[in-house]
Amino acid sequence: MKLICLQENLNNGLSIVSRVVLKNSTLPILSNILFKAENNNLTLTAVNLEIAVIYQVRCKIFENGEITIPVDIFFNYVNTIPKDKIEIILNKNSLEIQSSKYKTTIIGQTSTDFPPIPKINTDRCYSIELKQFTRLLNQIIFVPPINHIRHEINGVFLRFEKDKIIAVATDGYRIIEKTVPTNNPNISSDKVIIPTKTLQELLRIISVIQKDISVSDQDDNFLQIYISDTQVVFKYNNFELISKVISGIYPNYETFIPKTHNTKLTINTEEFIKGVKISSLFSKNNLFDIVLEFNPESGLFLLKSSNIQIGENISEYKDVQIEGDINKIVLNHKYLLGGLTHMESENVDLEITNPNSPCLIRPSKEDKNEKTVYIILPLRE
Repeated sequence: MKLICLQENLNNGLSIVSRVVLKNSTLPILSNILFKAENNNLTLTAVNLEIAVIYQVRCKIFENGEITIPVDIFFNYVNTIPKDKIEIILNKNSLEIQSSKYKTTIIGQTSTDFPPIPKINTDRCYSIELKQFTRLLNQIIFVPPINHIRHEINGVFLRFEKDKIIAVATDGYRIIEKTVPTNNPNISSDKVIIPTKTLQELLRIISVIQKDISVSDQDDNFLQIYISDTQVVFKYNNFELISKVISGIYPNYETFIPKTHNTKLTINTEEFIKGVKISSLFSKNNLFDIVLEFNPESGLFLLKSSNIQIGENISEYKDVQIEGDINKIVLNHKYLLGGLTHMESENVDLEITNPNSPCLIRPSKEDKNEKTVYIILPLRE
């Protein structure tokens, strides 16, 4: 192997794949990345027990070859040296790295024992605009747990249809459903549950890639998603992320989405968030409870909280729209804030039936092709 590349390009690639590597693994090979020069491409590959990340670095290759290298020392070294051209030569089981000021040798291992990267059938392929999918994930990823006893909710449920993608997440106490338009006319319907960890890593990688001007200037701004019964692949330009999917049947969440309501509140989102934050200071430490009271007759909306060790608070809102019956509900302020801060809407609608039924929150005005529904189960008084 012999190649020349820029420090910035190699460092960017290592920053993308390095976090996937298992540190202090009982299998030493999993602490390495696969460094492979072939067909005018330098490919960096990292794997763990759940995820594989592949990234292609722009460079000039003179001789093909491959080796696995400990990611910690390699990344730290490349990240420290000046931004300059780097010449890399494979000499037996070592990489010889030379720049304008430094000449270094890093001992590696042969790639024989490196885990094979699974192949996936490309028939079930879906395409979505990258910014749109990133926005979708950022609005939903705060809900699903990582290590819940019910493994099927440790991820985001995605349902693909011809003209839309529906994303759902729940932790057993709240549900968020987000629908965005897409254009996949060749499919009927498909679904998959993707682990929370996978999507968190995907968002991190995308944020790193988008900082690379040479990548963001490219015309292809669509993310390709390939699905099988056991795996999912996300592919964008010169990177791929391969992950296991969660087996099992996703909960029938739709039964918890209220179809009707007795009381509806329309309120400015920022003012609502501010009131919830203030009320949260006086909620009970073990319950995180705040009381929401609605009085359509007087046009008054109240947020209440009390703690015998701290004090109490009442936030009063008069410039709001309230329709329906006099009503109230007790909610977990953490769940309420989580939904409100991800609405991306100037005003929100809050709908309830009675104190014992789920509370529904949605943006007051939303693009007709999009839909966001956030459900919170109430606390018992």
